[in-house]
Amino acid sequence: MIYPKKNPKKLLINEKISNKRHKISSKIKTTAKSKIQKTVNAGKNLKMSKKENLELLENLAKLKDAKIITVKEFQEKKKKILSKI
Repeated sequence: MIYPKKNPKKLLINEKISNKRHKISSKIKTTAKSKIQKTVNAGKNLKMSKKENLELLENLAKLKDAKIITVKEFQEKKKKILSKI
């Protein structure tokens, strides 16, 4: 079988296009990861007011009294909530 000669200019152009595509793809991935991380961090930094935390604690106490959650679960959540106040 006879293969046609490959044009060196076309090869160079294809290589440049491939390299450019790779760079753009990498940049998009990096930017997307960065923006996702910023969003996650923003969500972590949202704080509830003291009143909201106390209401949450009261609701957890009701769940504990109704035997929906265990005393251990209540104590763990209570400790976490009180550390935020």
